[in-house]
Amino acid sequence: MRARGGRFRVLYGVVAVGILGSLLALVAVLVAGGAGHLRVGGVPVIFLGESVVVALFVAFWLVQTVELWNAPDPALRA
Repeated sequence: MRARGGRFRVLYGVVAVGILGSLLALVAVLVAGGAGHLRVGGVPVIFLGESVVVALFVAFWLVQTVELWNAPDPALRA
């Protein structure tokens, strides 16, 4: 059971670092003044960065769902 918890901890860390890195990149784009001008394939960089952050949040949500899938809910015992 402990090894399983360690895997989830690593996944949470990867997601957290990814979100932090994406947010720092977005701040760098904003500070550089390229928020409205920089595009990748016609799509604004800010939109792509926000999409990455949302996708990483979805990954966090899925990891947490898998981790807690069989956890008992104390509220159901009342």
